Amino acid sequence: MNGEVVGRYSGTPATINLKKNLASGKFSTPKTVAPSQPQLRRTKNFVDELLLVAYKHGAEDEYIELDAPPGSRAEAYQATLDVSPAKRALFPFLFGLGKSVWYIVGLILAPLVARIIKWLVGQLPKFNVAAPQIDLPVPVLRLPSPPDIDIPAPQWKIPWPDISLPTPPDWVFFLLEHSKV
Repeated sequence: MNGEVVGRYSGTPATINLKKNLASGKFSTPKTVAPSQPQLRRTKNFVDELLLVAYKHGAEDEYIELDAPPGSRAEAYQATLDVSPAKRALFPFLFGLGKSVWYIVGLILAPLVARIIKWLVGQLPKFNVAAPQIDLPVPVLRLPSPPDIDIPAPQWKIPWPDISLPTPPDWVFFLLEHSKV
């Protein structure tokens, strides 16, 4: 920022705090950015290539998109977005959907793959191989039984009152049986 290195990152974090975040010879750790602080918001594709950089000055909700270097993939992406308003709305949506699509595919395909594997295992021939019987002498351990310990305890006899409650009405039993009512 202003010709000065602010941070070095091993990956591409989504937002970068513009405060100095450097340790000598090490990568910077991405930190959470408060919405009121200046920040850079970056959009990347699934192979971690930088596509779009936007600057946010402070508490405003508006971002200023920065121009991409000429001849870069980011410039081609920005040109594609500028061609059509539909692509400008659709591409960021698809990038966001791409992050969750693996979960959705796994949720749908995992049971299918499990059934295919179960069917394939069922197609394997059955082997009846007798396991060898190995007779090893096992020592018998005889341990002494624990001693009986008798600790005298006082016998308490509390005269509890005999309370007879009235029988609840039938609608209470109905509500207890049907808890979702």
